[in-house]
Amino acid sequence: VVGVDISPYQPTTIKPKNFEFVMANVEERLPFDDNTFDFVFQRYLVFGLSKENWPQILSNLTSAYSSLKPVLTKKLQVSDEEYDELTKTSLKEVVEFNSYYQIVRVYAREWIFKSQKLL
Repeated sequence: VVGVDISPYQPTTIKPKNFEFVMANVEERLPFDDNTFDFVFQRYLVFGLSKENWPQILSNLTSAYSSLKPVLTKKLQVSDEEYDELTKTSLKEVVEFNSYYQIVRVYAREWIFKSQKLL
């Protein structure tokens, strides 16, 4: 299991034996070779990045997904239920979040479609 974070601080007291932290920035190409992973999971990455940076971020994540082994599994997570709950905030936050959510939703659908074509 590999965890990726931009922070140089990586906890040691909660680290399982089969876990490795890698310091990397999703605004740059991630440091993994093709066919490295069986599964890629990211959750709420959308909140840490500006909308203007998303085209480059999505391109870099595409490179990360090429590191998946041929039977690929990935999970971009912001479920509809979570989205509905998160939008119970101020209108400004909802509008800003909705822009991010729509980008992620379109991207996830594109990847699901591409994945189905590969299987």
